[in-house]
Amino acid sequence: MVTANPANVKVGNRVREAIERSGIPKGKIVAQSGIAQVTLDRKIRGRTSFTAEELIILSEYLDVDPAEFVAGIKAEISPSEATA
Repeated sequence: MVTANPANVKVGNRVREAIERSGIPKGKIVAQSGIAQVTLDRKIRGRTSFTAEELIILSEYLDVDPAEFVAGIKAEISPSEATA
């Protein structure tokens, strides 16, 4: 079983929350962003990381500051999570 990176999980949660707040259907976001549905789902679950370019594209489409996705992540990760 693949263990998700704690930072990836937190960023993915923030992206998921921004998508939910936007009210834009995920299918439309996939079409506009160019990120494949399966890839977006994997990144939202924290299995793989978003690239800076993907976060910028999503932030523009969702009308949020890209910093919202990553600000304070390091401080939120406990030492035990960071070494897991």
